[in-house]
Amino acid sequence: MDNELKNLYESVNKAIQATTNAPNIMQITPDPEIHSKTVEETSFLSFLRMQNREEMVNTSKVSFLEESPTNTASVIAETGDIPDYAVTSYTEVAETMRTIATGFKVSMMAQMGTTAADILQTEISRGYTLVNNKMDYLLLNGDSTSNALEFDSIWSDSDVNTEGLSGDALTEDDIDDLLGEIKNQGGSPDVIVTDSFVAKQLKKIAAPYRRYNDKIDIGLGFKVITYESLNGRELTILVDENVPTTGSGANETHAMLALDSSTIKIKTLLPPSLFDLPSSNLSYNKAVATFTVAHNLAPWKNGAITGIGEGE
Repeated sequence: MDNELKNLYESVNKAIQATTNAPNIMQITPDPEIHSKTVEETSFLSFLRMQNREEMVNTSKVSFLEESPTNTASVIAETGDIPDYAVTSYTEVAETMRTIATGFKVSMMAQMGTTAADILQTEISRGYTLVNNKMDYLLLNGDSTSNALEFDSIWSDSDVNTEGLSGDALTEDDIDDLLGEIKNQGGSPDVIVTDSFVAKQLKKIAAPYRRYNDKIDIGLGFKVITYESLNGRELTILVDENVPTTGSGANETHAMLALDSSTIKIKTLLPPSLFDLPSSNLSYNKAVATFTVAHNLAPWKNGAITGIGEGE
């Protein structure tokens, strides 16, 4: 009976495929080599996934709840009244999934005529990396105002605690002051995200403490250094070249983000997957795409230092 049901299912499935224009879709499961390359190029996105900040959903229209608590705790008399309090404000923000995609074409002759490499698999792997890299880029640079196809980045100067250095080099006091301000706002940063320019300065700042500080594994053996905040918490330092810069040449300045990853939420309808595209020639036409969107639920629990330069 089980075999009959299986055969019936397969027959119906083939009939559906034969009578519709629905593309074949297959979720990509990267091998360790391509996964390692993806982690290296998209360290921030990989860290968020490791922190379970990505949620799989079954609808393209989703909502995020931004929190705005106002209540505080007070010392009261044994029979005193509870201090004044109010309902915490939660603002529902509706979002629609964004599509991130790349396509490629491989001739059947090229694929079938070589034993040196699997060209099709190489293109799939490259597409997987490109889609993830674009997702990482949007997390740090997205701007739906200038491009409605994008979603907004999880930070901006207007909605996080920000300090500007106007071209000065980064100092330990700069970092500690920012972390203290975030702490006063109720945030608890667990990650620093910056580019290689600022990472060099951070490495020098952290050097005296390196023998005491832990290294964090962000996936497949990628161990990164940490920065110890005043309260003793170790913040993972991620180097991600998608962190935006300002200006160019000698006037280019850089940024460092201190983020509470618990405030960031990614919702994904379809993880990076392989699509078959229509073809009228002897080639494999395919696309790698994902349907996803991200939002910062409490930007005031995060911070940034901008305008970082060489200094004098």
